[in-house]
Amino acid sequence: MRITESIYFYEGDYNYTLDTRVAYYKGMGSSNFLIIKGNEQVMIDSGMFFGLRKRAINKELYRDGIDLEKTTAVIFSHAHPDHVISAKQLCKKVKMQFFAHQDNEVMVRSETYFFEAYFNYPQYIRKEILFYPRWVVERIFKMFNFNFEYLKVNYFFNDRELLNYGSDIEVVSLSSHCPGHVGFYFPKEKVFYSGDLFFIECSEGVMINNALSSYEQSFRDISRVKQYDIEMLIPGHGKIVYGRENVQRVLEEVYQGTKDYLTKILGHLSTHDNGGLTLAELTGLIYEKFPKRVAFHHMSIVYNCLMYLRGKGNIDFYIKDKKAIWYRL
Repeated sequence: MRITESIYFYEGDYNYTLDTRVAYYKGMGSSNFLIIKGNEQVMIDSGMFFGLRKRAINKELYRDGIDLEKTTAVIFSHAHPDHVISAKQLCKKVKMQFFAHQDNEVMVRSETYFFEAYFNYPQYIRKEILFYPRWVVERIFKMFNFNFEYLKVNYFFNDRELLNYGSDIEVVSLSSHCPGHVGFYFPKEKVFYSGDLFFIECSEGVMINNALSSYEQSFRDISRVKQYDIEMLIPGHGKIVYGRENVQRVLEEVYQGTKDYLTKILGHLSTHDNGGLTLAELTGLIYEKFPKRVAFHHMSIVYNCLMYLRGKGNIDFYIKDKKAIWYRL
């Protein structure tokens, strides 16, 4: 879908409920991605084309006259598989360059770093979050080619760097999701691509859903995005937000949703004398209206908040049956 003179938007893969206002993320699905058509054709993120929307996305590309094999470069918001897999497939067919933030270098240079970056939780937490032993998860990753073979980053950019491919693109570091995660601002078009900073259909606040996410950084990231003059806010997953007022409203809601993570956690936790809750039990109470297929994301968010609260001296845990039992102090 063409959204400005030179920018095209394509929506990723997730599952709609009967209430058409709500879409639930299925799990490992394609991210959204952008095509910029200037002097050359460039992508921002690339998605992962074997989800439910593969056929629909191909139809949209054909309708818009977009041939992905004419792409000369892909600029990544970050190096997670749902944003890079299609680029790996494309570069087997055509020669193209890849750009990413400097802090992604350690991930793309190592075959094993992705697992450690995304799932490096203590053993008593990992069992709850992953459901399966580590070797099973690693085998699944290998089966789906979740590594960086064929994808060699040509250039690592930094925060506030200005890229130009027919449109100026400002790099905006938003590292609460993970180190090296960025958004992109198009000053002429007043368009902001926020990557995985938030995904409202999955959670109300910032997407701190992996082992390197930072609850504390979330508020700085949201505040930073709010400083830009934005008429169109494009998340890495979910619908476009149109209009300055709506953009500011959504950002305020995400900011408040991130604060509410802590309020909800503390509201459900009891003192040590009254027992406590496992991560899975606590997550189920907080996200009871969401499908279990997104439990990994939710448990990761809750865990990162728990560790923040523990650092502040509000809560603690003890181990029982090889699981952490969380309680209020």
